[in-house]
Amino acid sequence: MTAPASPVRAPDQPASYATPPTSPARGLVATYMGITAIVLALLMVFGLLMRASQAGFITVPPNRFYQLLTAHGIGMVAIAGLGGAAVMWYFLSRYVALSHAILLANLIFFLAGVVLVLGSIFIGGFAAGWTFLFPLPAHSLGVWGTGAAACYLIGVLLVGVGFLLLYLDTGRAILRTYGSLPNALGWPQAFRGSTAPAPPEDAAWNAAVASSSASVRSVLVARNPSPTTAA
Repeated sequence: MTAPASPVRAPDQPASYATPPTSPARGLVATYMGITAIVLALLMVFGLLMRASQAGFITVPPNRFYQLLTAHGIGMVAIAGLGGAAVMWYFLSRYVALSHAILLANLIFFLAGVVLVLGSIFIGGFAAGWTFLFPLPAHSLGVWGTGAAACYLIGVLLVGVGFLLLYLDTGRAILRTYGSLPNALGWPQAFRGSTAPAPPEDAAWNAAVASSSASVRSVLVARNPSPTTAA
């Protein structure tokens, strides 16, 4: 009598996945990674300028130094999110149906936000640090104006909205594929003895939840950094 085939996947058998990303999607991901590389190089230049100034090799005026500090800090946080989102989207799209339009929308929101943030810093003189903690955005003592502070916060708002849309779409696609949060996290395999292949998207789901909450916080902070207005 022939024994029934085991439903457990062999360790060397690759997980099944959907159709790989199409050429337009791969082009978008490549654009994400290209922008990430360029911005990282620019931010490293900003860091070198600040360190050279601190070491006494060059002289950077105090107001310009804090502008570089602001751009370097907020830029590193944002570009790490952009590059990480591109890598996650590329591999996750092999398993679930992600929206190409949302991927493009996030990039548009990101670039628009970056333009506003850099304009507020190097044209408007905003230099409150990348955390833009109260009271600096609201009380600049004349170093920058209301317009520069508002432009910076709107830029951060746009970046946060773009990432929020992207990770909400990630959660939607995962839930649509697996039906529930426990299934997407592999709880049946971990706690119920299921022999079905564990979903490979659990890390992406965790990233989506964490990043969505972080994006919501950034949007709320950008909308209402303090009860006062800029001076």
